Order: sequence, then structure tokens, then C-alpha cells
Amino acid sequence: MIDAHEAQGGILDTPSPATPPGADSPGPDELGQRVRGLLADRYRIQGELGRGGMATVFLAEELKHARPVVLKFLNPEVAALWSTDRFEREVQVAARLGHPHIVGLIDSGEADGLLYYVMPYIEGETLADRIEREGPLALNDALSLLRDIADALAYAHRMGVVHRDLKPSNVWCAGRHAYLLDFGIAKLLRPDPDQNTITQVGAAIGTPAYMAPEQKQAELAIDHRTDLYGWGLLAFEMLTGELPRNLPAGSTPYDVLVQRRPDLAPEVAQVIDRCLEPDLARRLDRAEIILKSLDSLVVSSRAMVPEAVRRHALPLALATLVVVATSVAAVMVGRPGSSESAGGAGGGLSGPVAVAAFTNETGDPALDTWGRMAGDWLTQGLQEIGTVEVVPWTNARQASDLIRSRQLNGAAVDPVQVLLEETGAASVVTGSYYLVNDSIQFRVQISDAVSGSLLGAPPAVVASRDSIHVAVRTLRDRIKGAVAILTDARFQPLTELASHPPLYLAYQAFDHGLERYNEQDYSEALVEFRRAYDLDSTFIVSMLYAATAHWNRGEYQSVDSVLSMVRRHENELSDYHRYQADFLEAFLAGDGPRALAAIRLAAAAAPGSEAVYRLADVAVKMDRPSEALAALESLEPDRGTMRGWSAYWLVMTHALHLLGEHERELEAARTMRRQYPDRRIGLALEARALGALGDVAALDSMIDDARSLPPTTYWSQGAAMVVAGEELQAHGWADEGRTRLEEALVWFSGQLELHPGERRHRYWLASAHYDLGHWEESAALFAALAGEYGRFGYRGMAAVSAARLGDDQAERLLPPPDARASGSLGAYRGRIAAIRGDTTRAVILLADAVEVGVDDLPWLHATAFHDLQLLGGSSAMPRSLMVNGWSSRPAE
Repeated sequence: MIDAHEAQGGILDTPSPATPPGADSPGPDELGQRVRGLLADRYRIQGELGRGGMATVFLAEELKHARPVVLKFLNPEVAALWSTDRFEREVQVAARLGHPHIVGLIDSGEADGLLYYVMPYIEGETLADRIEREGPLALNDALSLLRDIADALAYAHRMGVVHRDLKPSNVWCAGRHAYLLDFGIAKLLRPDPDQNTITQVGAAIGTPAYMAPEQKQAELAIDHRTDLYGWGLLAFEMLTGELPRNLPAGSTPYDVLVQRRPDLAPEVAQVIDRCLEPDLARRLDRAEIILKSLDSLVVSSRAMVPEAVRRHALPLALATLVVVATSVAAVMVGRPGSSESAGGAGGGLSGPVAVAAFTNETGDPALDTWGRMAGDWLTQGLQEIGTVEVVPWTNARQASDLIRSRQLNGAAVDPVQVLLEETGAASVVTGSYYLVNDSIQFRVQISDAVSGSLLGAPPAVVASRDSIHVAVRTLRDRIKGAVAILTDARFQPLTELASHPPLYLAYQAFDHGLERYNEQDYSEALVEFRRAYDLDSTFIVSMLYAATAHWNRGEYQSVDSVLSMVRRHENELSDYHRYQADFLEAFLAGDGPRALAAIRLAAAAAPGSEAVYRLADVAVKMDRPSEALAALESLEPDRGTMRGWSAYWLVMTHALHLLGEHERELEAARTMRRQYPDRRIGLALEARALGALGDVAALDSMIDDARSLPPTTYWSQGAAMVVAGEELQAHGWADEGRTRLEEALVWFSGQLELHPGERRHRYWLASAHYDLGHWEESAALFAALAGEYGRFGYRGMAAVSAARLGDDQAERLLPPPDARASGSLGAYRGRIAAIRGDTTRAVILLADAVEVGVDDLPWLHATAFHDLQLLGGSSAMPRSLMVNGWSSRPAE
């Protein structure tokens, strides 16, 4: 579909044909009479609605369903350019755009050489007529209409289609709802009655007054941002009654909006201003961001929220879109939280859910039965999921029969509203099926019955006419997958997955993978993620999660291989998941600025998602604790994505420690210990906070309580002693710190007598020796560990310890250069330079390391205390590494 849209050669890209000498276009009466005769068996033409250089539009009654429709015929001289097959092929692109706020295509065809298509008829008027009649619109009405338009744009852009001709005459208003006209066929028709020519290849496409700058320049690289400029123009005109021409000198659209519409939230004025940015690179680039900002202001009743709420309506999405060009080091990738069944509890869909009988749009009454069968089968499928209450089919069918009866009597019916009233359904599945040559096409939507908003619109399912049951079975599995995602709190910020859901069996495998991922069992998670993809090869997201699992296992070649496969299908990914792929790719390439930019965009695209946690993790490693804290505080640690994810509290304590907010740090550490008693690192985090506070009594009590812990774990009682000693030293309590470190030496020496060769004990013993200035002992221990295991940290500390002994070739012991760990490697090099007295070089190396990102940055001021002391208080040092007077940190 994207290829079809991007291909050159649409009507708008084709030279206008010259009318043959002596040949005239048929007049209104002549064409009307001709159409009446050709389609008399299907449509009763009631009158001509309009005529332009491209097409003639008629109001008609569809005889089969006794409903009003709109027939649009290409004028004969235009149709002469096109074969029937070509026209049908391009119209089918638009036919796949199933959205409540896009006036879609019911049918298309050819009659005696005349090409036409059929659209539903909706009572109302164009936005152009409404603005001409009312002038600036009432604020509630304007925001409601703009929200509908943004919703339609967000959906179409995800489907790879750009409108290119947004203007008031292409927006249909029915009360406080908006519907986009001619969406998806911008390359076919320009239904502007004042436009009588057809655009040349490379010429500016669109209506001049509503063109984005790149359209006026006839640039070939027009993309979805052109539509966002058009949305900004519509918004400005709806709110002011005119287009933003001839603005006062030095004024921006924002300035004019806040002056002329004091009732408008400044946040919305900012969104409009960003859309009207002439520079494509600076323009707001996603309709979803518009949608999120308006969703904060337009509630289900289409009324405004209170002022107290409105002042804080702009979401993190806008706040984080301004990307600062900084760098980031390799980071362990986070994961989603545990599953949480909905029925509205944290998911995107509330129960009960009802499935309506599908509408037969084939024109063949013999196929009516399939509409009821589809409803029945889908209802059975949803009942099998068990995560949401489902309205019994008998009840839903009665409501469907009532809908059909009212439609046959000529009444305008909203099926979703009827199902809400008749069955009490909070969510509704509706659909239609069409005859396309010898194939049947099923299209379906999942809607919130209370607000009327679209929750999901999976791609159409197509099967041959003699295999309709295959299409219905596939459709059932897709809808089960969509509903499973919409009722899974882990996907609450990512409900766009419901528009591209996997088969249900694939979702189940993916769900099992997430459970293993949650338990940090990445090997088993990989098996399940790959099985999900094997069951449904359209489920590319599953392989993106497989890439993160490979990353967490240190299997970087596998990450690269999986990402290469994912990139071949990136058009099937949402923007959010593309940003996630960018994030991983940037680390593999050692491109810090791009990695940070990608994770910020991912967090902006899906506030509340795991990307926000990842952003916090990256920010901590780059000495940006305020940004990390803001990101974490935007999440709910015990719901949705973060439910069951102990690392939330880990990164929270890191951010607070770097900020010097040690009382809050202590509270967060204790929360982690209470909620995740099996995560032994909580012990060390509490010891760190108490050490920074100098609370020796509480520290000793806590360490004493840790006697019952298994001694051979990494975060043992002895490890808590070392952490406490390091923090006490770093924060000005040198004697108390030395006492805890000496106690740690005794503890680990005793443990090594019981467990000779225990690697973890040897590491902590070596660290305690280094902290106490026992360079020879630490050098021997770290060198032995590096030789036996070759780990990055062991090799780094072996080099630093060797430098303490005066080894001029200490760098030879460092790990080899690695783009993914360049920050941590730079920190070791900086420490070695400090030990050798090369203060300038040390400060530069450490500053560069932090700019790239250091994995252990929150611990480094204490573990490297003796080395950092040698540098004094250089103003060029990163704040996190300034050990003199370190206990508090000024605002960033």
C-alpha cells in the first residue's frame, strides 16, 4: 500500500489532457441522465451535489440498503487517462483506510467507460461552510473537531498514507465531529470546484493557500509532516477565522493565538505553533503528539477539563521533543512489567465487550449469513481469552438486528451507541465485508463505546470468495490478539499495537516471553520471542524484544543480526518501536548522540512506557539526574509497565544519590527492599544512602541484620560493609568509613577460608584493599581475577591498581576499546592520569567519559574516591565526581 502511494503516476502527477477538437464535456443534465441509466439497478440518483474540473458528485440512494450515499464520477476527459484496472488499484489504497473520522470508500467501479467510487453520506457541512457562517469557532467545538482530525491523521500516517491537501473544504463537520474527505486518494483526485487543471509531475500539489512551504517549492520529499502543517493551518483558521498571513512584525502564530484567543490553553497554542514551523526539521513530526495534548483537554463528553488540570495538560511528549545533542554509553536494556488483566484496569479496553454482526457491503444478499457468523465466531474467540467480560452473542445479535431494522427504515444509526444502550457494552467490535473481484475483504474496528474513540483497526483480512471461512478464522485470531493487547496493562502506552495485532497464539508465546524477561531469564525469553515470530511473521515487535534479550546477554552480534531483519520490515513498526530499534543500533555503532535522541523520542511517543524508564537509566549514566528523576516520577512504579520491575527503584536511588537528596534516596531504597526482598542489591542501596547521611547507628544495625543473608551472594553482608565504608569516606566521615572497610576485610577473609577461590568474595576483598590504600594487595587480587575471567571491571581495576604501584605500562591491562563501553573505559583512563599527576588530562578524560555515559557513575565518586581526591575541585569536573563538598548538588 505504501509503495502504491509513493509511486509516481497518479492523476495529480499526470499532465492534463487536452480536450479533443469538437469534443465537449457532457453538461450536468446529460451526465446525470447517463448515470441514472447506467446504475439504475443499484442506485437512485437524487441530484447533483457539485461539479469541478476533476469530478462530478451526485447524491444517491443505495437501493440494497436503502441508505443515502455519495457517488463521485471522474469527468470523462480525466477518465480517459486511466484504465479501469489502474483506477481500481489506486482506489483500493484508500479503501483500506478504515477509521471513524475518515470518510471511507464503500465501492468503486466502471460503468460504460465512466470511473466512479461510492462514499457514505453524512449529514452536515464542510468546515469551510461552517467557518464562513460562524467565523472563529467556539473553543470546545474547535478542539473537538481538531482532535478528530488529528486522530485520523495519526492513523493514516501509520498506514503510510499522506493526505497532502488538508483544507476546510476537505473536512466534513457533523455536529462536533470531523471527518476527512478524499483521504488516501490525494494522488487521484482534487475535489476543489475552483481547480480546473491537473498537476504536472514535479509541480506543487495541493491548494495554494493551504500548502506547506515544501509543497510550494514542489519538493519530492513531501511526507507526513506536510499534513501536520495543514493541521496547524486548519487550527489557526478555526480559532481566528483567518489564515496566518501577514502576521505582525516579529510575531509568531503562538503570539497571535494567545492574544486573540485568551480562552485557549497556551499548551495548545504551542502545539499549533510547532506545526506551523516552516522548517521541516523543526516542525512537530507526529500526529500522535497532537492527539495526546488534545486528549488532555477534550474529555469523552467533549467538554473542557477544569483550569487546574488544563495548566498541566501538556504531556511529557512535548517536553522531551527538544533533543539536546549529547552522548550516551552502552546501557542494559530495560523490560516491560508483568501482565495485568484489564476489564479496564490499566489496559486500553474496558469490558464488557460486544461484537456486532458484520455489515454486508458486497451487494450480494446470498452472503448476508457471513456477517452474523463473523459476529458469532469473534464473540466465541473473545470468550476464550478470559481477560475481559464478553456480551453473549444472543444479546449482541438482537442489538444488531435492531440496528439493521432502523437502517432499513431510513434512520441514521450509530451501531456503537446502540450496542452500548442495548447490551451495556463498554467496548464494541464492528465490521464490514466487501467484494473485491473474486475476493472477500473483511474490515473491523474496536471502539470505546462511552467516548466513541477508536481503540484499534487491524488491517483488512482478504480471502477468496469460496474460502470466506478462512478469512473469518484469521480475523478472529487477529481480534483476539488485539483485545489481548488492549487488556494488557504492559501495552497501555502502546495501544497502536492493536491496529497491527499478532495472531492470538503468537501473542501467548510473546506473553510467556515477557514473563521470563521479567524474571531476567533472557535465554527462555528469547525462545518464546522467536516462537511468537515463527507463529506470526508479521509480529516484528517480538523480534525487537528478542534483540533486547540478546543485548542483555551480551550477544551483540546477534543483536545486530536481529536488528537487520527488523529493519527490513520497519514500515510495519510504529514510530515508538522504530525509535527503540534506533536506540539499540546507536549503541552498537557507538553513536551516543543518536542513542540519546532515539530514547527521548521513544519516551515522547509513549509516555508511561518502558522507554521512559530507559531514558532515566541513560540520563543517570550521563550525570543528568534531574532529567532521570522527572522521567521516573512520570511513571507509576506499581502499575502497568513498571509493575514488578525492581530496577525502577534502583535507578530512582541512583538519581536521588547524584542529586544529594539522601533522605529520599533512603526511602526509595527501603521501598525496594520491602517490595523486592529477593533483590539483594537493595541492601547495598540502603547502605549507600545511610553512609551518605553519616547515620552510623542505623548503618550498623542494618548491616547486623544482614547476617542471615546467604554469604556467597554478590550483594552480601560483606558487600554492604564495603559500600558503607566507601560512602562514609566520600562524604566526610573518614574514620567511620575506614572502620567498616577493615571489618569487611575480616569478613571476606573468613569467607574465603570457607569458600576458597570464590570469585565474588575476591572482588570485594580487592575493592576494600584499594579503598584502604593497600595498593599491592589490591593489584595482586585484581590481576588474578582479570587473568582468570577477563571481565571488563576486573581488567579496569587491575590497570588502576598497577598505576598506583608506578607501572608506566598500566594501560596494557585495560580492556580493549569497545564503542559500547567507551565511557567506562574513559573513566579508567582518567583515574590512571590522575594517579600519575596529569591533572589536565585526567579532567578531560573524565568529563568526556561522563558525556558519553559511564555505567557505574552513581558509585564512582566513592569507589574512585582516592583517585578523584588527587584532582581537587576543578570546575571542569563533572558534578558527580567532585568529591570535595560533594554531599549536595546544585541544580543542573
